[in-house]
Amino acid sequence: MAEADFKPIKKVSVEKMEVKPNLDLEESYKDFDWESLYKQLDWLPGGGLNKAHEAIDRHANGDRRDKIAMIWEGKNGEREDYTFGDMKR
Repeated sequence: MAEADFKPIKKVSVEKMEVKPNLDLEESYKDFDWESLYKQLDWLPGGGLNKAHEAIDRHANGDRRDKIAMIWEGKNGEREDYTFGDMKR
């Protein structure tokens, strides 16, 4: 595909964004706590980690089943939304 086949990406200024991104790395470092993160994960019985379960399955099996997990947009304007439930299938 040629570069001309794609629309240019327009960068919106942070001030105009509806939801402000987390851009303050130093502030994030101050507030980040590995222990609280670990408590949010399900973990395997032996202490291992199943990334697919943590990313999809635990959401698909809970309240987020019908929430959007991924949005696909094609070059011709097509759009498909996939929920956590869809992603688990």
